[in-house]
Amino acid sequence: MLAIRILTGITAKKWNLRANLMTPIVERDGSLSALLWFARNLPAYEKILEEWGPLRTHSITVALSIANGCAYCAYGHGLALNLYYLKEHEPSCFSLSAREIARLSTDNAEVDDQTVADLNGANAMKGALGASDLDKLVPVIDKVFSIKQTRTASSEEESKLLHLVSMFEYLNVCGREACPMLDGAHSPINKDTELKQRYEALRPGELAQTAESDS
Repeated sequence: MLAIRILTGITAKKWNLRANLMTPIVERDGSLSALLWFARNLPAYEKILEEWGPLRTHSITVALSIANGCAYCAYGHGLALNLYYLKEHEPSCFSLSAREIARLSTDNAEVDDQTVADLNGANAMKGALGASDLDKLVPVIDKVFSIKQTRTASSEEESKLLHLVSMFEYLNVCGREACPMLDGAHSPINKDTELKQRYEALRPGELAQTAESDS
């Protein structure tokens, strides 16, 4: 299907990874809807990532994915967070591994009360940030979950947080429904093969088997 080839081609180019969630999204919502969704959402997300940096952005996306019970997104963004953290703090690792983050999201998927699930996601990430000497990022986790509740934004920063809330609610629903196999880091750092090898040496068994780009 052309839409699947387009979307997996995009992730292959950006992340050296043919993301496993693309096929279920197209099959769920149709080719046109899927392509339009990514056209609306991906550029804004990439701008946020560029402006805020990967540690802040992936901390938010991981927290949301844990709260929404999506192991696929939690792992992909959790691995990205771990790799960026290792790049800046080597040989120290982030306090939660990517697979531990995925397991937290799986456990949270069993929680019926979304308010409780949100609290679990927020607390998990705030605890991990504190244990990793990233306390400066804790306030933005509180803020994003406040916005998740109110659905309102009164500043440019809050508008960006609201975009992440909306974007990851959709991706997380798709991930929960389809349960695709875990793949790699959902970020350009997935291209850094040497860094991934050093991470795997520190945390054996962390890296999933991936369908990487042939280009």
